[in-house]
Amino acid sequence: MVRVEGCCCCNLRTGGLVIGWLCIVFLVLGFIGTIKDIIDDTSINRDSLNRNSDERQRHRIFTLIVTSIDILVNGLLINGIIKKKQNRLLPWLIVRGISLLIIIPAGLFVIFLTKLLTSPGIFVVTAIFGVFIGLWIWAWIVIFSLYHEIRDAKLRPPQHMSMATPHYQNQTNYQGQ
Repeated sequence: MVRVEGCCCCNLRTGGLVIGWLCIVFLVLGFIGTIKDIIDDTSINRDSLNRNSDERQRHRIFTLIVTSIDILVNGLLINGIIKKKQNRLLPWLIVRGISLLIIIPAGLFVIFLTKLLTSPGIFVVTAIFGVFIGLWIWAWIVIFSLYHEIRDAKLRPPQHMSMATPHYQNQTNYQGQ
């Protein structure tokens, strides 16, 4: 599997923390926006509840649940990096890996449909999708590399416990002189 030594201009630990905090910031902003939409939609449609509004509300509540889980997963990522516990990075790797397996085919399908409909914005949609997926894959590789770095550091014996040859075995025997 592909592993990297650093993330952009910093080490893997710093890159992982930046990735985790950026995800949390964007997720919290999305969470707040979704709550605002629920409140606005409820106040507008208080008198005239219709089926379409109920479906939107159910979708928004589902989005809140998924976003909450994602915030928790990113919190585990940050905690695992700080405490050097590689198992706390696994939920992030699994969730992001599954997300990539879903989003790449779905995005390609949307791009294909857009191309079939001969939309003039196909280039913009494809470019945005490509950049988004490229960044997401890079972040996954960085966290994957960090996971292995933390795991390998735990498997290596500490430097003071190395199996180096003791000093007295390197001395010559002077008894015969």
